[in-house]
Amino acid sequence: MARKGEKRIEPTQEAADAVPFGSGRWRVSGSMGLYLRSRARTKTYVVVRRVGGRLVERALQARTMAAARREAQRVWSALRPDSSGERWTLAQALDQYLTERELRPKTIKNYRGALCRYAKDWLRRPVESVMLDRVGVRSRILHVQREHGVGAARLLYCTLSVLFRYYRRYFPSAPEPPTAVIAKPRCAPRDSALDADALRRWWCIVNNLPAKERTYWLTVLLTGARCSSVLALRWEDVDFERRTIRFGIAKTNPYSVPMSDRLAVVLLEWQAASPPSEWVFPGRNGPVAVPFAGRRHGLPEAHSLRHTFRTTLAALGAPMEIAMVLLGHSFGGSVSLGYVTVNLLLEPAREWAEKVAAYYAEILQWQ
Repeated sequence: MARKGEKRIEPTQEAADAVPFGSGRWRVSGSMGLYLRSRARTKTYVVVRRVGGRLVERALQARTMAAARREAQRVWSALRPDSSGERWTLAQALDQYLTERELRPKTIKNYRGALCRYAKDWLRRPVESVMLDRVGVRSRILHVQREHGVGAARLLYCTLSVLFRYYRRYFPSAPEPPTAVIAKPRCAPRDSALDADALRRWWCIVNNLPAKERTYWLTVLLTGARCSSVLALRWEDVDFERRTIRFGIAKTNPYSVPMSDRLAVVLLEWQAASPPSEWVFPGRNGPVAVPFAGRRHGLPEAHSLRHTFRTTLAALGAPMEIAMVLLGHSFGGSVSLGYVTVNLLLEPAREWAEKVAAYYAEILQWQ
């Protein structure tokens, strides 16, 4: 039953679009507990239901009215007071989470791998049983840290934390996640940037590699991009006219960067010499599936070139915002950065991409 004075809208996308920004919360007719929340710049959907004498609110991931109505049905049912008989096991929670979220294949592999390798004996346990076992969770994370390293312990911690928080969205009466009071394992900052001498040794090896491998390593060096982003490049992502490169595969969102003149020459030469393909670095049935072997040639990991790129930008005095644009980092970390329009910084960032290329050229004595 609608409360007196409650604003209501019809369950259509047109009605949602017509709601003025900053107008508060609107009840969606015909959907149990579904509201449209209109803030100054955003519109989101929430489900509200009274559980155990208190109002429980759950934000939805949906961005359209149709998707919100579908998701609201699931959330409303999960919030009902008598849902205690429908608790999930840890394996079920993982499957449900991976079904609802759009995640990168590598992220899915990491989540499944963390539980199957380090908590396989917990997969059939009810989630709440694991959540109540704070001592057991802490002991398991410490054991993994001792036996497999800080990185593995941190992955297990983050996987469990994600699933516990997700579970509480459906079952608000569940206990507080133990990961909320257990310290997250901290990895030491990676210090793998190459100095001038290391860069010269790197170039002595790379300069003698086959053209495709040499082009790959130079692209990583001159963009600071992750190896997976570079390997997934299509020629349509490389705009020689505007001198930009778009990385469609990235850790967060796809991003574009200015292409230095030197890198443009390298890629044009490779395009002329490479076999016809939509991929910049073609494999048998698509792009090269795995990074070009660096250890076989005595090269450091490709990711160390990303550290080198960032360190070089810092040494040259590049502003933080410019470095974030060139590396494709998210601007959502603070209110101030949230006001930055990334696309408008591409041309200002070009100067710094050229400066990095010039720095490398001087060290490596490129003509």
